[in-house]
Amino acid sequence: MIPYIEDVYPLFYGLVEKFDPSVATAAKQFKTMCQDGKQFTDKQAGYLLFIMSSHKHQVPVDLSPVLDNPSWKLSFRQIDTGKRVWITDNRVHIQFPFSIKANFESEFDDESTSWNSELRYRTGSLFDINVIQLYDFALRHGFEIDPSFETIAFETEDCLAEEKQASPHSVVIDKQVYLVNSTEETDTWFDSHKTGNRLQDLFLAKHMGYLYAGRPRNLVERIASLPENAFWLTDIDRFLVLCHHIQGKVCIVLDRASNNYYWLQDFIEAVKRSPISMDEVKYGSAVKGNNPLNDIVIEYGLNKNVRSGKIIISIYRPNNWLIDQSENVMMLVTNNIYPSTNVVTREWLDSHPCVIHLSEYKPTIHHWSKNLVKL
Repeated sequence: MIPYIEDVYPLFYGLVEKFDPSVATAAKQFKTMCQDGKQFTDKQAGYLLFIMSSHKHQVPVDLSPVLDNPSWKLSFRQIDTGKRVWITDNRVHIQFPFSIKANFESEFDDESTSWNSELRYRTGSLFDINVIQLYDFALRHGFEIDPSFETIAFETEDCLAEEKQASPHSVVIDKQVYLVNSTEETDTWFDSHKTGNRLQDLFLAKHMGYLYAGRPRNLVERIASLPENAFWLTDIDRFLVLCHHIQGKVCIVLDRASNNYYWLQDFIEAVKRSPISMDEVKYGSAVKGNNPLNDIVIEYGLNKNVRSGKIIISIYRPNNWLIDQSENVMMLVTNNIYPSTNVVTREWLDSHPCVIHLSEYKPTIHHWSKNLVKL
């Protein structure tokens, strides 16, 4: 009788002197699965046989009978491609296939849920996850929404709606933005500064503390609806689209410890393919010394007529004239990962109503790490 692969493989693993680095991790994982009595998927089984076949020359035993007619002790595990969300004992359970894992992780904090390897789904406390955001995600991706979760989502949405109606907020009626529960003086100021552009006016209302009460349908509306002031964007192209919809200044303060030469190169290439004009991008720091970054600044004329720009880039510290006109700076942007050592920069990052952290790496800037919203 030909022995089962699950019995042979751990012995085979112990006899192989050295695995190819490209398969070493999988080889070790398969050994553990065999010893723990875990089922393989069809693809895993095929990969395991490939590893045995490509390393059989290291084993002093003829594996041909086993490999020519492999016999498995356990049936293959079928991958569940179902999408479902439900609640038990104040815990949210979220099941979905690997194909939408990246979508989920881009929208939800890593700490709000964790992967349960035994049950093969994500789970987390009901009180640590944004129920409304998860409900929207489930709708967009065609989840089966269990009544246990749907009931909580509806109740939460009703409570938030009641709270919003009682607190200052903004609404859109006939494509125009209006403030609700505001004073006459506030209305007068808003009316004199709004542009008639819905997205720009929602942004202005957020700056005034009037969050958008509608359901967000794009990046601007999402920022305008959230109470947080710190946001994380990894994509320069998305950031420039956001800038395009916003009037007023955008101040970018770069970390002087970063490789800003390559950052500025990438930024300019992104501007070229965006709706933003190169004439709107300026460089506010001094151009001196042999810094190669200066060559880019001079080549594109970023240091000319700086105050006329929409996007003002500086190193380490924002320009004084921008700080003096802080009410016109609609977004404060940085690539800092750690707290700035410049007091002015640090205090402005803490207090500005809309701070964008533009980097592929998540910042650890004191309270940001907890209140940061990934867009």
